[in-house]
Amino acid sequence: MGDGSIGRAKAARNLSLIQRIDPNVVSVVGYASHVVIYAFNDEMGNWERENVEGALFVVHRKEAPFYRLLVINRLNPTNLIQ
Repeated sequence: MGDGSIGRAKAARNLSLIQRIDPNVVSVVGYASHVVIYAFNDEMGNWERENVEGALFVVHRKEAPFYRLLVINRLNPTNLIQ
């Protein structure tokens, strides 16, 4: 199996996983293998780490919103969907 076949198989697995979370996804536009989410605390004036960490996907959907960010969270079962 060549590198292209492995890449296509991984992309197909990722799309299948994402479609279980959001059935309206038709394709993955981009991704990052690992991200960590931070939120700005206005009162303290600093960034605080959220409990969201994992793979980030930019996806194209067949319904509005037509593009969405999705982080498949490795820390708990709640994914980030924007």
